[in-house]
Amino acid sequence: MERPRSLTTPWRMRQGVPPSKWCIITNMQNKILLNSGSLYNYGLNRFFELASKAGYDGIELIIDNNWDNRQSEYVKKLEKQYNIKVLSVHSAMEFVTCWGADPRVRHKKSIELAKKIGAKHIVVHPHDYGDESFYVWIKKNFKEFIKLAKPVTVTFENHTTRRSVSKSEKNFFDVFPAYTLDTSHVATTKRNLIDVLDEVGGKLGHIHLSDSDFAKRSNLPKLIDDRHMIPGTGKLPLKEFLQKLKEIKYSGFIVTEMLPESIGAGQSDAKVLKNLKKALNFVKKNLN
Repeated sequence: MERPRSLTTPWRMRQGVPPSKWCIITNMQNKILLNSGSLYNYGLNRFFELASKAGYDGIELIIDNNWDNRQSEYVKKLEKQYNIKVLSVHSAMEFVTCWGADPRVRHKKSIELAKKIGAKHIVVHPHDYGDESFYVWIKKNFKEFIKLAKPVTVTFENHTTRRSVSKSEKNFFDVFPAYTLDTSHVATTKRNLIDVLDEVGGKLGHIHLSDSDFAKRSNLPKLIDDRHMIPGTGKLPLKEFLQKLKEIKYSGFIVTEMLPESIGAGQSDAKVLKNLKKALNFVKKNLN
């Protein structure tokens, strides 16, 4: 069956948009970052060391309940020590209770931290699609966060779903001005990744890259198949995805965001480092 959207003609070209305007971020050239959540069960010092040794261009710092992740002066100290910068901040998720339960406070404090660190970008992470109250709230208040964050760029991330994708979820990419597209989150919806990339169109501002084999997580079998594997080790068409990013001249950050068990956390640092390099090299190879 033919796909409803062309895989050979980019959305922007079909709309008559010149290539120079295909992406909302044009001041970066595919810097490849490592999300600290990939080793969230490690100390931040150790994470910085491994990210630096693996050769990443920078770090995406995920805000959680650990003090290390929320103290700007300590983060700056690690940046200097390991010669690697935090270029993006991942806003605190709903289970992060260090700043209370109010999402307004949680996201504002995340933005304030990003500005103190000097990050270029912040991801606002949504709740599960089942939390309708959050989506009603964020759709009414997202402009407030964009204004507060300037000059830091804000993008809104697509999330996972435990059920069939509803019409409103298919229209998720019509709401916000810029998006973080998470490839493993797309996998949980059973939608075609390339079709979703085409749907996001000119609103693509940030990428969380990982693979999926569509299986249940062994340590959390009751949860959705949100796998976050090393790119190139699963069943997602990530080679085609990266090649299309090159075709549309995407120039924003690409963040490898994997689960600790996917990269051998808890085993030797040598094995973890090997897997971090494997993820990085996959991205580089398929962008060139």
